[in-house]
Amino acid sequence: MERTTTQLRRLLARGELIVAPGAYDAASARVIESLGFPAVYMGGNATGIHLCTTEPLTTLTETVDAAVRIVRGIEVPLIADADAGFGDAVHTYRTIRELERAGVAAVHLEDQLYPKRVHYHRGQGRLIELAEAKDKLNAALDARRDPDFVIIARTDAMLAVGSLEMTIERLLAYRELGADVLMVAGRSTPEQGRAIRQAVPDTPLVWLSGTSLGGPELSTREIATLGYQIVLYSGLAIFVALEAVMQTFAHLRDHGTTGVSDERVVPIVKRLFELVGMPKYWEIEARTTERA
Repeated sequence: MERTTTQLRRLLARGELIVAPGAYDAASARVIESLGFPAVYMGGNATGIHLCTTEPLTTLTETVDAAVRIVRGIEVPLIADADAGFGDAVHTYRTIRELERAGVAAVHLEDQLYPKRVHYHRGQGRLIELAEAKDKLNAALDARRDPDFVIIARTDAMLAVGSLEMTIERLLAYRELGADVLMVAGRSTPEQGRAIRQAVPDTPLVWLSGTSLGGPELSTREIATLGYQIVLYSGLAIFVALEAVMQTFAHLRDHGTTGVSDERVVPIVKRLFELVGMPKYWEIEARTTERA
């Protein structure tokens, strides 16, 4: 079977937009895969919420464990948020080694200060100096063992400083070091997106959507028109899933029933059983342990 790193490289080479919705566990990742998407994304925010903590407080071990579970559940490439490398250059080196061993196809590394502040989720992230960011990216590139493993260099200059000029300066520096793909966090307008594409015409770019840290809700067609090669939907899946949980059990609290009918649930359960491979398990049992 083709390695997922090679799959992702092949997708990038085709030049078509890679739409990667964000998963928060193996089941949500398999749902995304079953819908025909060519890749899955594991964002730090979704991982932190799923663990009932926050992204800035999530550890490397927790991130790797979450990635391992998702990778085991899908056959398409997983793109993972590797935070700020969970430390300095040597910590970044280990981060890459661990996530590559976990079976991740690509990671993105950001140039935020580590340890990250929870105020990051109020749009108040802080940048490290460019020289330190370059040291960490160099360590990441050195740590890679599979040449197809994709390293995405992300700058938070738009988020932390609001500077398009600094954003482009950092992207150019990361491209020069050898980053495979470049990414901008923070709200970018379509006009800013075009300016970034024009400033960096020869390297694949990531558009971050479906999150308060991403750009406006553009259609995938619009994102492709801007010249971007990957679009990631960060925490959207867990946001809408937990909203459904809250609504369902608030109804139970207030009315004594869930308000969810069998007519609605039975097809969902049937589909989920199919996704987790239940028919195969039934078939094995039918010809072995249940033969009598």
